[in-house]
Amino acid sequence: MYSIAHFVGDLSQPLHNFPHGNNPASNGVIYGEIGEWSRANHHAFDDNLDQYLPLDADSDKAFETMITVTQINSVDDLKKEIAKIANESIKLANKCYSEKRIVTKQEGLKQIAMSVSLLKGIISGMKNNVQGGRK
Repeated sequence: MYSIAHFVGDLSQPLHNFPHGNNPASNGVIYGEIGEWSRANHHAFDDNLDQYLPLDADSDKAFETMITVTQINSVDDLKKEIAKIANESIKLANKCYSEKRIVTKQEGLKQIAMSVSLLKGIISGMKNNVQGGRK
């Protein structure tokens, strides 16, 4: 389960879905300037929220309201949710790149909330499948 949680969490990190250095993107193209910006800022994106942890009471309440239980009843549901989070991450990465900045606290919390929601949905779906006799 740890590996699943790790991969679901990585979906929310915008630069995990973005060109990196001189490595070809999924379409085979090397995006030199974007890739170098991504490589240079990757660590800052990874560590951005550390400065806010543990969350203060107001941020914690706000974060809790961002979390929903995503319904995962099939592989297609899972694929759609993964694509949704990945697309939101790419959109945010492009915005940060165009503005030459890293994610804000609010943006970071929103990203993490999407992954937490998906992970809750996966766990709930697994419980439902086991209780319903499917494994």
